[in-house]
Amino acid sequence: MMDADRYQRVRDLFWEAEEIEEDAREKFIRDQASGDEELIREVLSLLAEHDPNAARVEGAAARPKPGNGSVPFGTGLPTPRETTESEVIRAIRSMSETASGAKSDYSADLSRSSTPGSMPSNASAGHTVHAAQRTHAMPRHDANRPQPSRNRQRKTLTSIGPINRAKQHNWVVWLLTAVTIACIWVVAAWVDRRLQRQADSSIQRSLSLALNLSTIKVEQLLNRDKQFAIDLARQPGVRNAIRSRSQNLSPAELADSIDDQTQQFTDAVRNVNADRPELESHDLPTFQPPDVIFFSRDLQPLTIVFGNDRGRAVTDEANVQLPPDGAADLARALSGRTVLHAPSPLATLLGKTLADELDHAVSNPLAWIVPIHEQSSTETEKQNSLRPDVLGAAVIIPPNTNRWLNETLAFISHANSVDAYMVDREGFMQTRSVNLPEQIAQSLGARFRVTEIATPSEAEERLNQLVAQLDRLTESAMLNPNGELPIGRTIHPLTIAAASVSHSPEPQVSGQTYRTYTGKDCVGVWRWLPEFGMGLIIESDSHQLTYPLASTWPWALLLSVASLLPILVAKRLSKSPAPSALKQPLGRYHIHEELGAGGMGVVYRASHTELGREIALKVLRVDRQDDDDHRRFDREARLAASLRSPHSVTIYDYGHNEHGEAFCVMQLLDGLTLSEIVARSGHQEPARAIWIMRQVCQAVLEAHSQGLMHRDLKPQNIMLSFDTIVGDWAVVFDFGLAKPLEPNQGVFQTAETVWAGTPMYMAPERFRAPSVMDPRSDVYSLGCVLYFLLSGRPPFAECDPESMFALILTQQPLEIETHRGEPVEDELNALVQACMAKDKHDRVGSIADLIQRLDALAPRYPWTQENARHWWQRHADEELAKKL
Repeated sequence: MMDADRYQRVRDLFWEAEEIEEDAREKFIRDQASGDEELIREVLSLLAEHDPNAARVEGAAARPKPGNGSVPFGTGLPTPRETTESEVIRAIRSMSETASGAKSDYSADLSRSSTPGSMPSNASAGHTVHAAQRTHAMPRHDANRPQPSRNRQRKTLTSIGPINRAKQHNWVVWLLTAVTIACIWVVAAWVDRRLQRQADSSIQRSLSLALNLSTIKVEQLLNRDKQFAIDLARQPGVRNAIRSRSQNLSPAELADSIDDQTQQFTDAVRNVNADRPELESHDLPTFQPPDVIFFSRDLQPLTIVFGNDRGRAVTDEANVQLPPDGAADLARALSGRTVLHAPSPLATLLGKTLADELDHAVSNPLAWIVPIHEQSSTETEKQNSLRPDVLGAAVIIPPNTNRWLNETLAFISHANSVDAYMVDREGFMQTRSVNLPEQIAQSLGARFRVTEIATPSEAEERLNQLVAQLDRLTESAMLNPNGELPIGRTIHPLTIAAASVSHSPEPQVSGQTYRTYTGKDCVGVWRWLPEFGMGLIIESDSHQLTYPLASTWPWALLLSVASLLPILVAKRLSKSPAPSALKQPLGRYHIHEELGAGGMGVVYRASHTELGREIALKVLRVDRQDDDDHRRFDREARLAASLRSPHSVTIYDYGHNEHGEAFCVMQLLDGLTLSEIVARSGHQEPARAIWIMRQVCQAVLEAHSQGLMHRDLKPQNIMLSFDTIVGDWAVVFDFGLAKPLEPNQGVFQTAETVWAGTPMYMAPERFRAPSVMDPRSDVYSLGCVLYFLLSGRPPFAECDPESMFALILTQQPLEIETHRGEPVEDELNALVQACMAKDKHDRVGSIADLIQRLDALAPRYPWTQENARHWWQRHADEELAKKL
């Protein structure tokens, strides 16, 4: 079975092949069919049965005889008798058989009775062959008519695209230039890769050196304080004082011994301070006496020895409550380990009572917690190497260690253009960072967690929130009942460095960039310091690695431009000496791209070189350059140019180029056809359908008022665009099949004995008498378009042409509500039926009457500019949507 698209393809190829000389037809058909053997057989079969002389005689018979009489408007041309419906059905069936490769009885008789090219004896009497049996009826070239040259190959717009009047340059020059430019960029890429590798190696060495230097400084500073704490724990006076305090004494005896115990603790601290010159180093700041708090084995504070060697016994132990963090660190120390308590408010270690009594000048000091053994480790090792019992613990709080540690890392950060900081196992920052605000850097109560942030703006927002919370909260308010800090929480994952730093004590180097807490890409190195329970991280922004590109790509670009410059200048000069080029008709237009091609012409998107306005440029195809094609093209342009309706396509210019090829400059319709509209969103709202049809009817009304019938009104020939003032804007185009209702014999007319138009939108009477021009045929087509908009389907759809034509002639389309799935107002449904009546006398009488009925319905179906904008924003292409 042959579907509609197949039938149209056969018909178009037949039209084109019939215009070519017989000896070149088969080659042309095979070239156009692209290997479709069935299509080739169908077209060759039709050409074998086609009688051009009979078609020409019948075409002449279809024209009115010259005379002084006039034909009443709208009555059409006088024609031979109208064929009956049964004849049309038989002819359609015959045509279908012919299209499938089988000859009809009539054509078989004709082939037996006459040779191809001969005219039957009764050719002058009416229809020699029924119109439905033929595919084409255009006259062939007369013998005395000059034939267009088939062998001359002109490089024109219609054959190779935009006309290139510039001198064609040697392809070898272009090839060498391309190779040169390619080599330039290959070398640039190679150099860039080498520089990048060198930069990577250099930054890794720089980061490793900064890490080693930072490690040495941190270890020297912390080990000095640790050694002081260990020496203090080994003092005999400390052990004796704790033993005395742990004895079961009466209250009176205990009160008498407290002063002695306090003095023993104070003397022990004074003795260690007296030995501090041994701890001094030229690379470290001067050691400052720390505050010391002694605890018993049951975590009760015994004595506080201040940095000025003044001691005070703690007698109100019941009022001292250690927070969870402090109790946990003291418990670890009582198990025999030396513990470094990370920088944090003293209240998190000692509780609020002891912290207020110390009133330490540093807000977040470091603290060493050392166990006090029953006897020194040296003596123990000499005896039996057994672990001694722990009597208690001492908390040593150096006053300036945390500040010196931050200053050291800040100096290294600024000196090496890096970010050096320390974190604990959970990823909380333990020192200041040069990238953190001062409020957060000074208050580690925020417990800033080093997490991966996606963007710098997000990181800045997070830091601003922390600063705002720090401004509102005091140190005491920041502690919840569990001793935890309420801010600085995050759901982001740790950075690669913070998550990996505690995995190995060996230095680790990141082989790739990663996101850090500032939202930037960076590279880093890190090392875990197990004796301090903290990790050291050194990071550098990755953008510092890209600076070698600035010395590579500019030179490559400069060399590339230098390679192209001579050719571009030569090409420019070759165009400039031709001042007459702009005087040529097509010289005023610049071609951008081909939009499409049809049986007659090729359409390009172009723009006016001086005005800059975009237009559609239609030119005749290179194989359609005979006189009849020119007259047909001229006629289409003149008919379209005679229309002034804003809903008809506008013709800007028309003419012939220097080679005599016709062109037409038209309005560029930037939108979607009604067919595409329905394909994207299905059936349309009644309000929108009425709005569109009122505009289309205005264009058709003007054509009818000038005596023109469009004859091919269908959704594919109506373009819809969005206008910022009125919304949906419809434009009717493709007047290639338009024909005067009252022909002028002095004007070229197509020889009509075949159907012109799209079958599924053609009125029934046009199948019976295709030469009769009646404006009510366009009314029928408009009714089909309205049906299509409301239902989302064409009124008739069949793959078999015979079935399609039979449906149009005898059947009514399905109800609109069947396709929509919802009822349609009776008056609107009645209007569609009135337009699509089989008998033209039962239809709406004219386009003016149709407009009147649509106007009557419009108030009940409002369609606004905002409604249209909403549809276009939802369904239009991205480029169209940007213009809304």
